[in-house]
Amino acid sequence: MKWLLAAMVYVALVAAAFTQEGWWWPDLHWFIAFIAFCYEASRAIYGVGVRRASAVGFVMGSVILLAAVGIAPEGRPPRRLVGKITGSSGLPLVHQWWATDAIGMVLGGIVGSAFAAAAYRQSRSANES
Repeated sequence: MKWLLAAMVYVALVAAAFTQEGWWWPDLHWFIAFIAFCYEASRAIYGVGVRRASAVGFVMGSVILLAAVGIAPEGRPPRRLVGKITGSSGLPLVHQWWATDAIGMVLGGIVGSAFAAAAYRQSRSANES
């Protein structure tokens, strides 16, 4: 239940970053992304089992997305996705682009975490059979 509440708060922060005109909104999202990355990196080192696998997946997903942002700065996946959702070629304010990169990093990590946890559980069930 606490993760659902945390997700709802994060969605509210995402909505605020796209509607407000302050530089501190993207900075807040980068801070959240940094804290999440550090927490999951420490879990990847010290965790065991499915928690370790999901933490490694989060770190890998985040790093892969950040590498994609660095390699193709004009074709950033979060920016294209937001452009499709809003029906425009991009958001009007530069600081909102910074927010999409931070949000994309967190979402990339979450997707990586889900895939890694599923792969871990599948490998464990295959080994037990």
